[in-house]
Amino acid sequence: MARRPEALLYIALMASAGLCACATTSSAPSPSVALLSTAAGTEKACESLRLAGITCVFPGAAHPSSSLGGGSLPLSDAEYSFLDRPSRPAIRGFLILTRQRSPENNPYYRATANVFKVGFAGLPTPIETRQYDRPFWESVGHTIPISLPGSQQEQEFVAKMDAQAANDRRAAERRAAEMEARKSADAVSAAEDARRASPQYKKEKAEQAVEDCKRQIAWARAMIAKDNRIAQISGYENAHLRRQAATLIVNCEDTIARHGK
Repeated sequence: MARRPEALLYIALMASAGLCACATTSSAPSPSVALLSTAAGTEKACESLRLAGITCVFPGAAHPSSSLGGGSLPLSDAEYSFLDRPSRPAIRGFLILTRQRSPENNPYYRATANVFKVGFAGLPTPIETRQYDRPFWESVGHTIPISLPGSQQEQEFVAKMDAQAANDRRAAERRAAEMEARKSADAVSAAEDARRASPQYKKEKAEQAVEDCKRQIAWARAMIAKDNRIAQISGYENAHLRRQAATLIVNCEDTIARHGK
């Protein structure tokens, strides 16, 4: 039967640390694991991990065993060692984070583990153990994808993270440019509204209306004069044209009178 990916990863982790899965305690350093999530994603996932007895330790923070959170890894009887089954101690641990930087300077984490059993044989002091590294990393892997440092999976994740960050940055720049353009358009519109509301603008518009009306009156009178000449020859006046011209003249005279010209 083919092994599950997390089982293969666990075997690789144990081999890298020079351990067998049967070890109960060890002073050997914990192997490092790449967390395939952005720094922000890992920091959010740490809230969920704490419910499973996994406490994230951020760079520079102390982590005495007394600071272990509550909860416990969800282990079945078969996953407990023979010695631990009678007391079923709570299995808790620290996920010790080390900040990494991608080629484009985007942050993510690698991590090591310190796993403890709490309440073994009624003892109050947490006992550090390597025996439960496998369920520890499996619990982490259910919340945050993991891989071996330097693996193809880590390299692919970093490349995708950088590409997504670049896309997000360009999108943010576009949104900022659009917002700035809207602000500029709003400023121009507000300035135009203020100009149109000013007494000077109203005065200029009134003067322009008077000048336009003077030209229109001159044109209307010229059309009536031309119709008079045509009527002298034909004997007929263009009543429609003359009414339109007369209406224009009267309306414009009213406009000029309103503006005091």
